Amino acid sequence: MKDLILEIIHLNNDYTYGNMYMGMYFLALVLTLLFLKEKKYRDALLWPALILVFGLYILVPLANKINERIFFPDLQARFIWILLVAPVTALIMGAMIKACESKRDRGLAILLLIPFIFFSGEFKINANEFKKAENLYKLPQALLDISDEMLSEKEEPKVIVPYEIAHVFRQYSTDIMLLYGEDATFYRIAPTDFIIQDVCREMEKEIPNLEFINKVAKDEKVDYIVFDSTYHNFGMESINIKNYPTDPDYVGDRSVTVSANMLSVKEFKDEGKDSIHWDLSKEGLEYVGTYGQYLLYKYER
Repeated sequence: MKDLILEIIHLNNDYTYGNMYMGMYFLALVLTLLFLKEKKYRDALLWPALILVFGLYILVPLANKINERIFFPDLQARFIWILLVAPVTALIMGAMIKACESKRDRGLAILLLIPFIFFSGEFKINANEFKKAENLYKLPQALLDISDEMLSEKEEPKVIVPYEIAHVFRQYSTDIMLLYGEDATFYRIAPTDFIIQDVCREMEKEIPNLEFINKVAKDEKVDYIVFDSTYHNFGMESINIKNYPTDPDYVGDRSVTVSANMLSVKEFKDEGKDSIHWDLSKEGLEYVGTYGQYLLYKYER
């Protein structure tokens, strides 16, 4: 059930990007069900919409959990386009305003609707989409520093990173070998082995299963792994002491799914580098350094 709910949330957020236009759509359907009694609106808008919503939000995710090859991730979110969110919402809201008996009530309804529409969306020129460039590459400097550190030790380092930052390493240098990137989700290059996809999913969890990840890393000859202090938490206490912000649109599995002995890992202060990090030496990981919110570890050979 938890996986199904996460599948539904991913489906919704992949399309809406965190704004509330879908909320307006669902509100419009509720208003039609409760107040808009005209048969033409119910037959043309309400019932088809409810059938499609049930199919897309329940049947599609359920089928996808049974067999993940039925609906690929890059196709699944596009199914919501058939809901015709904007025109259906506009038609229903317009019908609700038209149903108001007096001009005064219609005017008030319009005045209430305008700020509702305005605050439901997200202004395109915002801090999430447009950030001040830290370098000529226009990529996060901390990740470039990690790249330079790895490349200074190996010509072609192989690395495991959280999926959401994988593209940065590929853009910066083709000498950096990623265990997975978009091939673990969108299959744009070639389908990735299911075990590699599982590693990608583990890296989305608050406490990744290092026993599983390290076994795959050994088999695949991985050299480095990157953790994100804003999400990952091995010591049951956040080490994000500088309060780096989390992505408001991130939807990941933050449930604890590893054994108790994994929770015994403690974070400590390395006096030489003045950085707080987790001691993962028992897991065969050597701490390299902290770069902004990210921590770089090297696999001991």
